[in-house]
Amino acid sequence: ARAWKHRAFAARARQLGWQRHAGDSEELHELRQEIVPLIARDDPALTAEATRLADRWLADRSGVPDDLASAVLAVAAYHGDAARFDRYVAAARDARDRTEHARLLGALGDFADPALADRGLAMVLGHDLDLRDSVEIIDGVLALRETRDLGLAFLAEHIDELLARMRDDEATGFLGAIARPFCDPERRAQVARLVVARAEKFDGAPARVARSLEQSDQCIARVQRELPALRRVLGAPAPQPSTPR
Repeated sequence: ARAWKHRAFAARARQLGWQRHAGDSEELHELRQEIVPLIARDDPALTAEATRLADRWLADRSGVPDDLASAVLAVAAYHGDAARFDRYVAAARDARDRTEHARLLGALGDFADPALADRGLAMVLGHDLDLRDSVEIIDGVLALRETRDLGLAFLAEHIDELLARMRDDEATGFLGAIARPFCDPERRAQVARLVVARAEKFDGAPARVARSLEQSDQCIARVQRELPALRRVLGAPAPQPSTPR
């Protein structure tokens, strides 16, 4: 699927690039926001540009449109090393406002290196950062194929410790976020074991968890139904995207 996506969109993504140009329409920039981050993690040229732009943004908070800054930081993080992780942590501690602080902490969950994902999760357990902010790291770790099982293992060990530090409304939101739709039965079952019984302790949480698990069930059924056709599509030449003006 990633190879098909790259065949279909890489050339257009490289043409658009990370920077908005004079005369770009809103529609064209919206296309940039959609397909450049989509392709960049698997494209050396776009990754290199994202890394350069992330370094400039870390230095003086400039050089990239604000509506692409989070994507640039995430792509640079995905391929990043411990030195980049440390730079993000330092920048988060010196953030100028809560938006910037949240953006940088969220990027700590975008490192594909499991050792760095572990470091990010350890920061969630610590007390140096407000849990309401650092919990976003878990969401990033769960979102990446390379680290999501590590994130589930972390939750299995520490979920009660984290819930004990939250208000009831925060716990409800946290449990609902954990029960994110997974499209395979095994992880869906793992998540259900983590959240269903615990959700009963918090007002509103059972309904949120039930909705997420229902979405997982729908996704699992859809994958099973559509997989034969999807395999045929992915084996065929990719269509070329239209070019908005």
